[in-house]
Amino acid sequence: MKAMIWDMVEKDMKSKRCRAAELVKAFIDGADRGIDAAGKLENLLDITFPDNLEIQDLVISLASYRPEGGPNLYNEAEMVTLLKKELPVIERLSAQE
Repeated sequence: MKAMIWDMVEKDMKSKRCRAAELVKAFIDGADRGIDAAGKLENLLDITFPDNLEIQDLVISLASYRPEGGPNLYNEAEMVTLLKKELPVIERLSAQE
């Protein structure tokens, strides 16, 4: 029974990791670059990659995002650059079992 529950949890996490990669691509492609989209991505990455320091740095950056930028904030172009840099890492981690 425990093994069955663990398998369900692992499948759910893999699904969430794949969804995170999809949201990163959508942000990069310009489908949705709003604060809500960044917030969803921030939460999903934080939940699915809690032990990866590189991804956690990205989570902090997403928390500091506003499309127009501002003092100590990432603007849209800067966030797209960060996400493009981290997308291969997210895709690689998402593909792992």
